[in-house]
Amino acid sequence: AVFEIGDVLGSPGSVKAKKFKKGGILYARVQKAAPKSAGKLALRLRGIKLKNVEGMFNKSDPFFEARRTYDGPGGGSWTPVYRSQHVKNNLNPKWGPATIDVNVLCDGNLDRRLQVSIWDHEGDGKHDSMGAFETTVNELLKAAGSGTFTPKKGSKSSGTIAVDECKITGADTSTSETVIVNSAAADPSIPVMPVAQFGNMNLGSGAATPPQKPTFVDYVSGNCELNMCVAIDFTGSNGDPRKPGTLHHFSQSGQMNGYEKAIVGVGNILAKYDTDQR
Repeated sequence: AVFEIGDVLGSPGSVKAKKFKKGGILYARVQKAAPKSAGKLALRLRGIKLKNVEGMFNKSDPFFEARRTYDGPGGGSWTPVYRSQHVKNNLNPKWGPATIDVNVLCDGNLDRRLQVSIWDHEGDGKHDSMGAFETTVNELLKAAGSGTFTPKKGSKSSGTIAVDECKITGADTSTSETVIVNSAAADPSIPVMPVAQFGNMNLGSGAATPPQKPTFVDYVSGNCELNMCVAIDFTGSNGDPRKPGTLHHFSQSGQMNGYEKAIVGVGNILAKYDTDQR
């Protein structure tokens, strides 16, 4: 399936879906990238006495998914952002190490609610639920090494999930620095405060952060309605429209003039964002 960014941004919630001929639906979502990296979450989970959903004579093949929700229209349902490999015929699975982008998982908000769901793998893709639990990245970090969670299917417990490892690596911890220029330095009679002493000044509970300018994506994803309009300059300097090669000439062979080429080239991109597509 092929998605164009304009089509996705122009859809409700910046989400667009396409159906496959042989079944299944693929969803594409566009959102702004975080201003800096929140790092990677290194996670290792282990199941303990998971409830079998495969029947009396077989054992389940468990895998887990890390899921999140998105803000805005259509974003309220749990959406998988990571899926582990399944472990065959094992109700005490030890899943391999997972590496998940923290920005993708929770937008860098370590207290954002997440869901970890456990599934019994089926070859036809119709996996059976084995339970789920909600948590946050901070709760997973605190549970690393000895903490456990209890997945539930409905109101019933379906085993235990142990957190063998959980840590964040590669987070961008840099902060922007403000350069202070002392205008009194131009007058020798006025004493200049050393820059180091600014660190001891009480400036209140927090420094003001200058507002960020909204981007085009902010406007479109914020339900700003756009309409594409085209205006053509019919000045005489563009040449006689009856002569081939001039900007207003309509060719009988179908060859486009300069204005038509510009309208089609730019218009095909901008039309994706037009509200009523007219």
